Order: sequence, then structure tokens, then C-alpha cells
Amino acid sequence: MRLKRAAGPVFAIAASAAAAAAVWLAPPTAVPGPPPPQAPPAESRQPRPPVWLACLTPLEEALRQPVTVYRSILPSRGLAAAAIVRPSVVLASYEIEHHQDGPELVNLTLAMEALDRLVIPPGAELSFNEAVGPRREERGYLPGLMFAKGKVVRGVGGGVCVASTVLYNAALLGGLPIVERWMHSGMTGYAPPTRDAAVVYGARDLRIRNNTQNPIWIRAIVEDGRARVSLLSTQRQPLQVRLVEEGPAFIPPPLETQPGTEPAPVIVDEGAPGCDRRLIRQFLKNGRVVAEEEICRDVRRPRPRVIALPNASRDPATVSPTPSLEEPVPPEPLPSGVAAAGIDAAGLPPRPELDGPR
Repeated sequence: MRLKRAAGPVFAIAASAAAAAAVWLAPPTAVPGPPPPQAPPAESRQPRPPVWLACLTPLEEALRQPVTVYRSILPSRGLAAAAIVRPSVVLASYEIEHHQDGPELVNLTLAMEALDRLVIPPGAELSFNEAVGPRREERGYLPGLMFAKGKVVRGVGGGVCVASTVLYNAALLGGLPIVERWMHSGMTGYAPPTRDAAVVYGARDLRIRNNTQNPIWIRAIVEDGRARVSLLSTQRQPLQVRLVEEGPAFIPPPLETQPGTEPAPVIVDEGAPGCDRRLIRQFLKNGRVVAEEEICRDVRRPRPRVIALPNASRDPATVSPTPSLEEPVPPEPLPSGVAAAGIDAAGLPPRPELDGPR
């Protein structure tokens, strides 16, 4: 009997606690209001960018389309490393305004797309011609403007050299060895002497070597009148790079005259400027030069500007180019017996005549 009387209060307390817990754990009463936002369908959700993209803040615009699928220049090497690791630093990035349009822009875009997302394994060489392939019409390339023997002509693949030039400058700034590089036979509008790279499939190539211990990823993008190549890796180079250019980058063409049959002067050849310029790459540590190398020396003889004159002699005569605004123009000789600035002209020696026609 005593046990039953003691169990009664215990059961009452347990029942009260159970009732309180039921009230406490009960779901809250729904309050009228706007419905909660619904998650978008799975097919419309944007994937989160990879972690390594956050390390490329200087190149957010250039690398705003991250892709995890890369192609190695060597089928049996590089893909495994590219699948395991991701680039976290930018070795170098170079960008130019190409001013290309029409067929030249089509050819440039095809070449840059062939370079984009390539992986250069450690110790391997990248050949531009092998990576881009032959420039043929059946592969989408169109006739565009290009240089041939110093003159501008039209040929299939014109404009591809802009891609090789951007890649060449990125490799220069990244400290990568330049195995092969050729200059153009004429002055380009997008790169000065020693900073351009001419390519001809089967004849002239651009080759760079990955002398680091890590793979190098290539991003090549063409947009808004600019072409950009970025070299990415997992570790920065231990030395800084500085490019030094020496020598004249512009040598004006001389002027040649020849007899003409027209009553007015006729330009036979516009001519072309020349250059004699060297490119030196210096490697610095803590602001001090620890090593340097000569990358190239571009020597181009100027092609004379030829003008046919009605009364010119039969032998071509070469005269100096027309002085520019920055150059002083020699004064005309004074008439005989006329004083200049109060000086007695009679006591001065006769003024020598200028050479060549005036």
C-alpha cells in the first residue's frame, strides 16, 4: 500500500514533465508572410569557382572562365599532374592591343584557342607550330595581311603572329628559356623590334622551355580588341625579370629619286624603316642583377623610298630624308654681299654649297 501511495506522485510528476516537453518541442505556429525562397533547379545552378581562382585576383577578368580540363603538349605527361594540382600563382601575363578585324581576327582567335588551357610539363618544350597546327583554309583560317620579304601581302593565316608575339612576351617576363624565335621582315604595329615573334608553319617557329619543377598552365584569351596570355604555376620564380632594350628601334629610310615620265612626282616605293636593337634579359634578386642574357639582336636594313621625278637624272640619287619637326632645318644661304646680324659678309669665307639637290 505504501509503495502504491509513493508511486502516485512520481507518475504525476512524470506526466507533467512529458506534457511540458510536448509543448516545448511542438513546432511553432505558422505566421502569415512571404513564402521562403525556393532553390533554383539543378540545371540552372552555377558551379562554385575553384579555390585556386581566388589566388588570381590580378587576372580575374582574364580568368573568369575557369576550366578544369587541360590538354598536355605531351600526351603521356602532364595530365596526371594537372588533374591532381591546380595553379595558384601567376608567373607572367602579357597583353597587347591587336587592332585586328575581319580575317585577321578570325585567324588570331583560332590560334589563341589552340593555345588556351595547354599544360607544359616540367622540362618540356612548347612548339607554337605544333600546338596551333598548319594554317589552312580547311581548318578555318582565312587569307589575311602578313609580311613577306619586308612587304605587306595577303596570305592564309595572316594575323596568327599576334598570338605568337603575346606568348613570346609572356615567356620573356616569366623567365622561361626562349629556344627559337624569329623577327618579322617589316615593322609591326603591335610590337617593337626584339619584342615580336614571326611564325611560318614548317619554316619558322616559336619554342619555349619549361625549366621549372612544376607544370605551367596557359590561358590565352582574345576579347575587346586585346589579346592576353597568362602563364600559371604552383610556385613563383625565385628571381625577378627585367628586360633591357638597346640600340635604335627606328632607322628612317633614305630617299632615292629616278627619272619619271609623269608631269608630277610619283612614289614608286614607300620604303620601310630599319632597326638595330638588342634585347637583354636580366634576373634580379633583392633588386640586384645576378645574371643576364642576350635574347636576340634584330638588324633590319631600311628600304629606300623611291620617287620618280620628271626632271631627275638617269642615275638614282640618294638624299637625306625630309627633316622632321624635331630636327633643325639648315638655313638658306644669304645672297652675296648681304650682312647677317651686323656682321660684315665681305670679311667671311665663302659658304660651302650643300650636297645633293635642294
